[in-house]
Amino acid sequence: SSILDFGVARVPVASIVPFGEGCGLGAASSWASGGVPTLGNTSFSLGIRGAQPSSLALLAAGNSRAVWTATGALLPLGAFGCQLLVDPQVTVVVTTDAAGAADQPLPIPNTTSLIGAEFVGQWFVPDGVVGAFGFASSEGVAFVIG
Repeated sequence: SSILDFGVARVPVASIVPFGEGCGLGAASSWASGGVPTLGNTSFSLGIRGAQPSSLALLAAGNSRAVWTATGALLPLGAFGCQLLVDPQVTVVVTTDAAGAADQPLPIPNTTSLIGAEFVGQWFVPDGVVGAFGFASSEGVAFVIG
């Protein structure tokens, strides 16, 4: 008997896929991206649209949507009606423009070991009604480098 491996020589396809659900004002926002997550795309970015105008937004990013590595807690992790959907290994605070939009550059180096790697992100926006510590969350987004 022989084993047939359909994964051999399979090339990962660059993709950006939302997952989970946001809460409060974060649920009203949407994701934006600058290009496709491919090797050498120095203009790749993740953005938020529909957030509060001229306000702060926090992007949490990492490489897991299963475990928060700093605590060992399984994801999603809920608090006050919102869920943490990603391992927040990196956090960046940006200011939205007058239309409630912001973009965070995430240039992708031309490093072949990144092919097929999945990274995840989630936005957090101020919300005095819903969310832990006065912040509501967006849905998550997973992007695979191709």
